[in-house]
Amino acid sequence: MESLKEAFDDQGEQDYNEALRKKLAGFAIRGAKHGNLGKMCGTCAFKLDSDANLEPHNVQAAWDALAYEGQFNCHIETGVNKGCVCIGFKYAQAFFNNL
Repeated sequence: MESLKEAFDDQGEQDYNEALRKKLAGFAIRGAKHGNLGKMCGTCAFKLDSDANLEPHNVQAAWDALAYEGQFNCHIETGVNKGCVCIGFKYAQAFFNNL
């Protein structure tokens, strides 16, 4: 049986992941208001409730790329790096560039 602390830690991590993935998608939505940069793929980490957006490690990697001015490439459908910048990432960057 898990301790009370472990139960709260698990809930705290779930709450953190949930907030992070929603914020990430919100940044892309708000960035899209600054111009059309292309279409996000159905599995984009920046698209709310997509497969990638539901995986905490994908969301954290995307968040880190935004926070540290890195690059985040598209991993369309297969999980294989396409070698081009993710459109959702571009939208999120547009949001921050227009603050």
